[in-house]
Amino acid sequence: MKEQEVLDKAIKTYGNDAQILLAIEEMSELTTELCHSSRGRKHKIPEEIADVKIMMKQLEQIFDCEKEVEIMNVFKVRRLEGRLKNER
Repeated sequence: MKEQEVLDKAIKTYGNDAQILLAIEEMSELTTELCHSSRGRKHKIPEEIADVKIMMKQLEQIFDCEKEVEIMNVFKVRRLEGRLKNER
């Protein structure tokens, strides 16, 4: 199965509400790993980033906002670029 098919099937199998809660859980796990790293402890940041990215893709599908997310991403990166230019 292709990635998109797997994500679609997960949403259909478990439902929107369950996947939304799982996204929250995965973000919390990433937060925990980032805290571990900041304290010099062993961490699983790459694994948790991957989990969060998968869940973000599912949230885009659930809320039917893929295009809007891409537009906001471009806007926010450009805004950051402008802020960085002002830092000089």
